[in-house]
Amino acid sequence: MLPLLLVLTLVPLHVFSGLVTGLSPLLLLSYYLIVGAGTVTVFILALLVGLGSGASKLAQQRAVSAISFSGLTLFALSPIFMLWNTLFTWQTVATGPELFLGVSESVEWLYLDIGTNPWFAHLFVLLNLAGVSAIAWQMAVRKFRVPHSTLLSKRLSYVGVAYANFVGWGFAWSSQLENYDQASMMVALYFLNVALFFVLIFAIAPSRQMLLDWVRYRNSAQSRSGNALSVSGGKSAWRAWLWADASPSVAAVGVNFLIAAGLIFPSFYWFVSSDAYSYTEVTFVALLFAAVSIFVSALTYATLVQVIFSRRLRVPIVWAAGCVAVLVIVPPLVLLFQSMFPEDFGILWTFFGIPMMGVAATQVTVRSLIGLLGQLCFLGFLLNRLNVNLKALAVQRSISD
Repeated sequence: MLPLLLVLTLVPLHVFSGLVTGLSPLLLLSYYLIVGAGTVTVFILALLVGLGSGASKLAQQRAVSAISFSGLTLFALSPIFMLWNTLFTWQTVATGPELFLGVSESVEWLYLDIGTNPWFAHLFVLLNLAGVSAIAWQMAVRKFRVPHSTLLSKRLSYVGVAYANFVGWGFAWSSQLENYDQASMMVALYFLNVALFFVLIFAIAPSRQMLLDWVRYRNSAQSRSGNALSVSGGKSAWRAWLWADASPSVAAVGVNFLIAAGLIFPSFYWFVSSDAYSYTEVTFVALLFAAVSIFVSALTYATLVQVIFSRRLRVPIVWAAGCVAVLVIVPPLVLLFQSMFPEDFGILWTFFGIPMMGVAATQVTVRSLIGLLGQLCFLGFLLNRLNVNLKALAVQRSISD
């Protein structure tokens, strides 16, 4: 409480000095409103980090997580947050002597000018802070009630992925951008999703104990069929895979990918095809093939993580993170070091989840299709391995009962 009391004692002096120097009262009100809302969001995130690290085998000492989050907030979150408001939000209400001389920027989101309109600027920041706080609060409550549950529920993952992509997608729809710049923003949003999905795959993957509980209470039709991955149970089986947090996360990762892809790929194709000065022609078939290949890759990584989590290992998250990192980083580096470029070795690039149909991406070659077939075979192997592991868990649960 001491740092909070110290800050509160400085507020009257800060307000007085601002008014004396001629700052607008609206600017001071905006400042404390935005900073106060941001502080609440950071406190909720800190609470989530504390609750999450308590059940993590990698963070036996919460001081490690606390120091890491403090450094992230101090050197990344706070500077970015304050810079955004400096350039856009507070410029809309700055009157009299300018607080930040020479700064005048504008930005649009879904063609709404949030850089010069004070209502749009403040609503955009406050609504996004409220959205992040709501998601983080739901995660914190979940970890508080069930410490050994997954960090993120499947329902909340759908909401979070849709929310994050919609916010980023909105910045591409601006009258200040050309079609090429809008397409580039879709590419940037895609790479942001790559980082998001690597976190998501681990956040919603249930542990071995959760899988044990799931195979005990799964649909009776699936139990009688003896196939842990069977969907013959009808709608109830699909609902279990899509909504039950203790079920394998493969289907949920696929749904999240479709949510993100539904915004990114059609928009990218629209912007590229509308750009008369584009030097890169992207066909619809080639883009669809790339989306399918990336979709199979996402399912492959999710299945691999789930297979490792279903095994009896000391620290499964370390094994899963290591395997995924090796599978993602090593093959492309080896191909580049061996001068095996995409235009000549499309089979290998597509097989490792990097669909490259040549530099211009104008067509889908036979080599690329063979690479996609290899992806599907590897995914089928992992799904079969997961099926075997789930059967073993079912046998273990029946013996213990």
